Amino acid sequence: MRLAPETGSPPRRRGGQAGCPRARPRRRRGASSDAEDLPEELLTALPPPRAPVALRSLAEVEREHILRVLDACGGSRAEAARVLGVGRNTLWRKLREYSTI
Repeated sequence: MRLAPETGSPPRRRGGQAGCPRARPRRRRGASSDAEDLPEELLTALPPPRAPVALRSLAEVEREHILRVLDACGGSRAEAARVLGVGRNTLWRKLREYSTI
């Protein structure tokens, strides 16, 4: 076995299939993959497709989450700010923006 001169350890393998016998050939850049390109064990593990969901803006999701956390913390803004990972002043500004205080 040939050893790498700088470390004295075997050289690392390069290439897609050299280290992983189950690797698939690489696709060209921009080529798309379909479900039939997946291994059989993944196809049987896929959940059924979900029904379309109404898409909401990030601001709407953020507002709903902040209000839900505030409710779960019993209205304690300091505790809600800690759970959300934001400062109390940031939470206060968000709540003022939502006109809840």
